[in-house]
Amino acid sequence: MSRQPRRHFTAEFKEQAVARLSEPCVSQTTVARELGVTPSQLKGWRLDLAAAMAA
Repeated sequence: MSRQPRRHFTAEFKEQAVARLSEPCVSQTTVARELGVTPSQLKGWRLDLAAAMAA
């Protein structure tokens, strides 16, 4: 069984994904599924962006 190549996402993609979370009635799981990423990836991006804004 071969491993999938690691995907890389641009900062812009991550910012837009996290911005989707602020829309009404949108869950982290729904956004993650739509974008083809895991909910934990999306959470990590959200936390990273929040930390960058606070710094």
